[in-house]
Amino acid sequence: SSALGSRPLDGSRKNAEKLWQEFPTALPAWESRYEVLLEEGEILFIPALWLHCTEACHAERADPGLCVSVNVFLKRTDLEALHDPKDVWANRELLPAQEAFKALEDKALPALRRLPPEHRSFYGRKAASQLLRMAHEAERMELGLGEDGETWEA
Repeated sequence: SSALGSRPLDGSRKNAEKLWQEFPTALPAWESRYEVLLEEGEILFIPALWLHCTEACHAERADPGLCVSVNVFLKRTDLEALHDPKDVWANRELLPAQEAFKALEDKALPALRRLPPEHRSFYGRKAASQLLRMAHEAERMELGLGEDGETWEA
């Protein structure tokens, strides 16, 4: 997600610890990352929803002042109705996700912050548990698995 922004992943322990505290689910992705060095003229396709970061590395023969990177986002036609019509490059969150995050930021989080710390911790974990359960159910559906792990057809 673009929530990570342009943060330096420079290997400093302090920066990494701060990042993993803020985005704990990104740590497993980072620990199982692929590292690729592209040469001049090569391209890399990164599937939708893959957490990624890039760094410009200059080859000895290259002009150290020149680096060009191009992002191209592809809209899936089956998700067309979920895209913001103003988002011509398809790099924004899908509309239902935008709506959910806005509600989370505008309503749920402020309401939870009004709770005493002990209760905020409990209800925050309860909300996180519900979100993780929904994510796991979606992953099982994507794999074609039912609740008992048996394969099922949609």
